[in-house]
Amino acid sequence: MAMTDLQQFIDAELAGIHGDHTSGAAALGERAGFIIQRLWGAAEAHAISLPEAHELLMATARRMAVVRAGMAPMAHLAAQVAGALQAPDRAQWLPELDRVRRNFLAAAGSGPRLATEFVARLHSEARVVTLSRSATVSRALTAAVQHPLPTGQPRLASITILESRPGGEGVTLARELAALLPQHELALALLPDAALMTAVADASCCLIGADALLADGDAVNKVGSHPLALAAHARGIPCYVLTDTTKIAPEGWPWHPEAADAAQILPDEIPGVTIAAPLFERVPRALITVISEVGQLHAADIQARAHAMALGYQMIA
Repeated sequence: MAMTDLQQFIDAELAGIHGDHTSGAAALGERAGFIIQRLWGAAEAHAISLPEAHELLMATARRMAVVRAGMAPMAHLAAQVAGALQAPDRAQWLPELDRVRRNFLAAAGSGPRLATEFVARLHSEARVVTLSRSATVSRALTAAVQHPLPTGQPRLASITILESRPGGEGVTLARELAALLPQHELALALLPDAALMTAVADASCCLIGADALLADGDAVNKVGSHPLALAAHARGIPCYVLTDTTKIAPEGWPWHPEAADAAQILPDEIPGVTIAAPLFERVPRALITVISEVGQLHAADIQARAHAMALGYQMIA
């Protein structure tokens, strides 16, 4: 019965992760972490036999690695789990699995630390441009407004948000920030994506999240992130990528961009016209500054972490 219940739980959770196109990569990664936590708990409590637990964990890792082709946290966790399970006996693999699941959940829940890392980089009355709706970015911007400099001067003078089509998540972020920060003297603006250069004209920095950090150091985020980073580079201002280390993809992970329903671009077909609605894109490493819960990540840091997961990923790919 315990095995049946666990399998039903795994099936339901993985189906939920696969079908959830509202939550971001951080939230979905944390959900994956709780799957592994429950399986570890069942093995630790002897609710299922250790051979059963080992087999179920490997099977779950294989499924988890491909549950979302464009988001790295699930593949990251799957590779770590597979690596832990290669220890020769229970006395080694069960404690190693415990370490993996604790470290993963700690990183996935490091939003407050990420906010602190970003806020520390802001000077007086900064003007920030962002897009889409990253929970990590939202938390960081809120913290920046709510925690002025020691002199009492505000850290932020303005937040400009691009609408982020397809999906329009930037509109959602604008509504959330307007509701969270009504009492603060802050210029909050929402612009169409085509007004990108207008948005960055007097900006201090740009800020985005990430769905993945690839082994070569590139980031993956909502479409529009690459031109935003290019615009920041042209203006000579930083484009920060605020993300935790669970977004680092294992070396060898084949990122596949996800797309939205073409109806989000044009509800009615035009004969002879192909409509595309890409959701995510790569942002070159040379254009961004990656900030994580362990501080700034350079390309070599990302590459080393990705390489450390390569063997585990090969076992389940």
